[in-house]
Amino acid sequence: MKPESAAASLLSALCLMLLGTGQTRWKRWLSPLLAGAVILLAMLVLFKYVISYVPALEAFSHVHGVVLPMRMTPQSAGAFLALGLTMLAMTVEGRVAVWLSDVLTLVLCLLTFTVVSGYLFGEWRVFGIPASVATSPGTLICLLLLTIFTVLRRTENGIFSIYAGGGNGGNLARILSPILLLAPFFREATRVRIIGVGVMPPHYITALLASAAAVFSISMLLYLVWRINGMETEINALALRDELTGLHNLRGFHLLAEQAMRMAQRSKVQFSVMFIDLDDLKVINDSLGHQVGSAYISESAAILRTTFRDTDVLGRIGGDEFAVAGQFSRRSIATAANRLKEVCARKNSSEGREYPLSLSVGYVTLDEAGKETLDDLMANADEAMYQAKRLKKEQRWRERAVLHPDETVPTKSTGESAETVQK
Repeated sequence: MKPESAAASLLSALCLMLLGTGQTRWKRWLSPLLAGAVILLAMLVLFKYVISYVPALEAFSHVHGVVLPMRMTPQSAGAFLALGLTMLAMTVEGRVAVWLSDVLTLVLCLLTFTVVSGYLFGEWRVFGIPASVATSPGTLICLLLLTIFTVLRRTENGIFSIYAGGGNGGNLARILSPILLLAPFFREATRVRIIGVGVMPPHYITALLASAAAVFSISMLLYLVWRINGMETEINALALRDELTGLHNLRGFHLLAEQAMRMAQRSKVQFSVMFIDLDDLKVINDSLGHQVGSAYISESAAILRTTFRDTDVLGRIGGDEFAVAGQFSRRSIATAANRLKEVCARKNSSEGREYPLSLSVGYVTLDEAGKETLDDLMANADEAMYQAKRLKKEQRWRERAVLHPDETVPTKSTGESAETVQK
């Protein structure tokens, strides 16, 4: 390595090391001094190429009395200048400093890749003849490692922090970055090699490689969009679905039921809304525990899935309440309600339960010319469900009164304190 390159590499490594450790008072003033020294050294080298003699650099040209005519190349000096400016910006706090550090890091990557790839193209004789490369391998290795280390330092904040992320964005960045970095260099090397062989006219080679680059870019874009769409679907599912049952939550049900209702109105077909309530969930939770209550809720959701069509909108809109919306006529929605009762009866007869699985159902149907809103339909279906629940409770009391005629039973169930008579 040339003396200037070795000094710039050492100063840069020390500065990056201090930037990565806990900030103390002496580190806060030493880090910008080291970065400033790298900047000054790189600028003096570049200035030396203009006026050919800089007294401050002559000390680097003599080691133990031996004259070293070689000096840092201008491309290496430019890369070290960008590195010094990046490190200097990293020593400053604030939003503007973070943005400036990211921009300078990208410039540093551009210059470093140019120097390293230029050396490799020359050494590998990509152009058919050996090239004279003035930059030493040691300088290239130091520049490449310092650039990588700088990018790793930038992952602590700023735009490069996406590489340190553990989510899908971070995974995509880590997968695609090496491919996108190496693809242009591979393309150029391939182009020069094919032109050297002479198997194709140069304009066809250029057209072929340009087309390949376009297809590759489109493929990367399609893959990226496909992954983004998949993530959006997952996010929407999390936002619109109930975790326990997998049905739509209240928000998701409202959103999809509104769309289904508009489609039914445009098609001039009947549209129905059904409310379903799981009976005695509080009693089940208090007697058997919330885990058993959750199992009853999940089983009710499974019954709804098997009873209704995939095109119907199913939702869990409360702790023990479900709703269904779809294009049903009055007859078909009544048939669906009867199917629910039959499925519950079969399950209760075939499985020993301390508490039977019981669903109270209420439903309403919107005619083709109806003007009610979805909220109106849901309110009416909710009221119909509560009427069915009251009738079911009254039926239970009547049956109990027959078995136990001496007990006091309510004459009507209102959900509040009920009137009682002696049976």
